[in-house]
Amino acid sequence: MSSSSCEYVAEVFRALSHPKRLAIVELLLKGPRAVTEIAESIGVPQPVASQHLRVLRDAGIVESERGGRQRVYRLSTERVVELCRLAREIVSVKAEKIGSAVAGAS
Repeated sequence: MSSSSCEYVAEVFRALSHPKRLAIVELLLKGPRAVTEIAESIGVPQPVASQHLRVLRDAGIVESERGGRQRVYRLSTERVVELCRLAREIVSVKAEKIGSAVAGAS
């Protein structure tokens, strides 16, 4: 992988490294949402949600369009859905290993 490719991959993972941004991605897995709905769902003021969405948009994870007076956001590609599925698998395997280690220590 080239240096510029590594930098882009790192940018994507940095964008996904914040719990609120992950919550946004999880919400958008269910379909497009207006920024006000996203803010309410993740429990932050609308300007904070907009900042998180800008980071995700700059990384190519989400895209937006004007929907009346608001911006409506959606995942930019089905590959994001696949990435989320893989991340869940990694977390599940880690949880299983931790559970096995705890059970083995008892």
